[in-house]
Amino acid sequence: MPHPLPALIVVDVQRAFDEWEAAGKRRNNPDAVARIADLLKAFRTSGALIFHIRHEGTKPRPRRSMR
Repeated sequence: MPHPLPALIVVDVQRAFDEWEAAGKRRNNPDAVARIADLLKAFRTSGALIFHIRHEGTKPRPRRSMR
């Protein structure tokens, strides 16, 4: 049975945001975390479905340089 409300899908919101800021780097989307939080609040208030998708790699990879 289809759900009558829209759903929010949050994909791969990872620690990279924090890592860039901790390294003193500037992101091209500085308000992304706040906008995601706003969306989550609105969707929770409306009772809409929320899906959090997080990619988990099968092999550890070395961290990339944040230059």
